[in-house]
Amino acid sequence: MTLLRHENTDEFNAVIAALNNELAVEGNLNLLSQAVHAEESFKRILNSLYGWNLENANEGTQNAEGVDLIDRDNRLVVQVSISCTKEKINQTLKKTIMKQYAGYRLKFAFVGKQDSAVKTKSYKNENQIEFDPASDIILSVDLARRFMHLDIESQERALHVARQETGADF
Repeated sequence: MTLLRHENTDEFNAVIAALNNELAVEGNLNLLSQAVHAEESFKRILNSLYGWNLENANEGTQNAEGVDLIDRDNRLVVQVSISCTKEKINQTLKKTIMKQYAGYRLKFAFVGKQDSAVKTKSYKNENQIEFDPASDIILSVDLARRFMHLDIESQERALHVARQETGADF
């Protein structure tokens, strides 16, 4: 059992690292089409890891401003971004659309190049949406940590999703 958990974790980490590397390179080349696909991929990955019911906010409104994913049941909105900076977070927090999500929690899922320092900075939250940088900024290390603590059956489901989204299952 321990061996299987170790193998699952190693594979999940490798899949997430490969996805981040690809998105970081494409972001540096300003090829952002993959970042759009990452929203859908991370919707499924986050749902499998956290048990959320995220939907792509862009299904109804093309490129919904400030919000990529929404879970109305759990009152969450998620911004998926390859730009892991304090500026990106502040820009999102100040968007007037955030007023619409009063009572929701805002989370950021950063893909591509990552900077753990963003979790320790302070931010202007003018619209008072629920947001705590330490717990609401999701980096790859957070995904790996969450995956590690899942039961084996849940790991297998999450790994299956990660494989599908990166083409490893095909």
